[in-house]
Amino acid sequence: CVGCVWGVVFEKILIKEDFLEFVHVKDVTAPVFGNVIMKSIMSLGLNLNMLIGQGYDGTAVMSDQFRGVRTIISEKYPKARFFSLHNV
Repeated sequence: CVGCVWGVVFEKILIKEDFLEFVHVKDVTAPVFGNVIMKSIMSLGLNLNMLIGQGYDGTAVMSDQFRGVRTIISEKYPKARFFSLHNV
C-alpha cells in the first residue's frame, strides 16, 4: 500500500493523507521493497526530491536503521526523515 501525506502552509498547517495504490510484491527484503516503493512513487509522476518524510510500522524490514527500507530511501533522499507509526 503506497500513500501520500502532504501539507500546505498558509495561516495554518493543513495535513492531508491520500491513498495512492496497492503494489504486489513477491520479495519483501528491504532492498527490493525499498526500490519497489521508490519506483511506484515515480511511476505516479511524483518527485522523490520533494519527499520530506517516511513512516512505517515497527517491523525490521521497514524500520531498521542500518538495513531497513527507511535507510535505503534516506540514502538516496536524505530529506526523507523517518517517523515510526507503530502502536505503543
